Amino acid sequence: MLLIIAIAAVGAAAFFFAELASSPMRTRRNLVHRAANYGLIRTATGKEMPKFRERALEPFIAKAAGLMLRVNPAPRSSPSPGASWPRACARPRR
Repeated sequence: MLLIIAIAAVGAAAFFFAELASSPMRTRRNLVHRAANYGLIRTATGKEMPKFRERALEPFIAKAAGLMLRVNPAPRSSPSPGASWPRACARPRR
C-alpha cells in the first residue's frame, strides 16, 4: 500500500513539474494567438454547434419524462370535463 502511495506521489510530482516547466511557453502561445486574432469577426457558418439545451437538457428531460411515465403511467381515458367520476371511485359517505 505504501509503495502505491509513493508511486502516485512521484507521478504527481512529475506532472506538476512538467506543468510548471511548460507554463511560460503556453502563456506566450496563448498571448500571441489572442493578439493575432484580435479584431477578427466571427461569421456564422452552417455547422454551428447546437445549444447546450438541445445537446444535454432536452434528451435528459425526455428520458426523465419517459421514466416517470413508466413508473406512474398516465390514465388511459379521463372523464369529460362536465361528467362526475363513477360511484366506484367516489369516497364513501359516513
